[in-house]
Amino acid sequence: MSITTFEGGAMLKIKYYYIVGLLFCLMSLNVYGQSGTTADEVQSSNASSQEEKNAKKGAEKITVTGSHIKRIQVEGPSPVEILDREHLDRSGYNSVSDVLRDTSSSSFGGTREDAGRATADVATVNLRGLGSNRTLVLMNGRRLPKDAIGQAVDLNNIPFDAIERVEILKDGASALYGSDAVGGVVNIITKKDFEGFSISTSGVFNTEDIGERFEAGSRLTGGITHGFSSDKLSVVSVFNYRNNEGLFAREREHSAGGISDVGDYGSSSSDGGNTWTVDPNCPADQIKTDPIEGTFCTFNYAKISSAIPTLQQYSLLSDATIHVTPETDITIRGSFTHKKTDYVYAPAPGFFNTGGSNRLLYRVMELGNRVTDLETNAGSLLVGVKTEVLSDWELTGDISYSHVKRTSKEEGFAKESSIRALIGSGGLD
Repeated sequence: MSITTFEGGAMLKIKYYYIVGLLFCLMSLNVYGQSGTTADEVQSSNASSQEEKNAKKGAEKITVTGSHIKRIQVEGPSPVEILDREHLDRSGYNSVSDVLRDTSSSSFGGTREDAGRATADVATVNLRGLGSNRTLVLMNGRRLPKDAIGQAVDLNNIPFDAIERVEILKDGASALYGSDAVGGVVNIITKKDFEGFSISTSGVFNTEDIGERFEAGSRLTGGITHGFSSDKLSVVSVFNYRNNEGLFAREREHSAGGISDVGDYGSSSSDGGNTWTVDPNCPADQIKTDPIEGTFCTFNYAKISSAIPTLQQYSLLSDATIHVTPETDITIRGSFTHKKTDYVYAPAPGFFNTGGSNRLLYRVMELGNRVTDLETNAGSLLVGVKTEVLSDWELTGDISYSHVKRTSKEEGFAKESSIRALIGSGGLD
């Protein structure tokens, strides 16, 4: 069960629930560390336990994406592409969505961070071009909640440093998983049985305009991983930081010439918009003449507008597995992501009726640039149990809660009726 809501109060609750769960895991670690067992006894016990496991299991069976039947070999009847941790590190990216976008199975692409969308901070995967909502995304074989607006899993909510490997099922698997797996399945496997403490940093920097700002298209990431593992309990917690600098349309050759007929000096029409006359104050290099429609004062919005927004993100994921019995495991997974995204567009263009058949095309420079700041808080909590019955059957059950709160702050916009009233009263010439 997955619940997505936009009510503000529930976000505070999910934070408290996650903090309590994290403290519980840390308390378990401390209790284990303060027990009276000697190092020799622990080593002897672990060795004996491992021998018993090996004798009992023989060759360990694993679950392969695309099948609920465990087997010894990784290869199965369906083509599964595996991206290991080395591949992820060598990619130079700091999000799993960027890595997946470069795979052949995602040749038609999925959405990435994009200026101008209500979900500008969301990135998805789209296998075989059938749509992001038809690509099933799992984490350790369990479904991830979808973004309420995008109707697809936001891969930006997954800490990059928490990923051990990614398994991609390139065939449709609707018979096994449901209709949302028509395009395929992406199963993200996180780190398990990790012991110790590690810190990692990486970055890709554009040095073309050093000193102007944290350079266009540059990416910086850092991660802290802490893990603990014993016969009865294993806990892995990952904190991840991402900082991606945005990119303006003018900084890409194919989008640098964005020209609009709505300029910073007005173009007027007295016949309902059939023919236009340009404001005499319009600079000569901005005048566009059409043999039928007349003259316009143009505007290059690409000089101001963002193509890719700036993104800052903090993510925390903690995954605990409790081995209740040799046949029964309980999984508790909590995550929280905070994202801040901002982008800018040129001042708003307008088409105004100024009375009768009089029309006006004008970019409202008085309002300044259109600036949008998005702030997203996303949290989830999952509790699952897996047990074997009669040696040949496996039962699993999960219950999950997810919450996304997205706040948008916009500047540079105005109501068309207000602008029209100003023009009519002479307040705006």
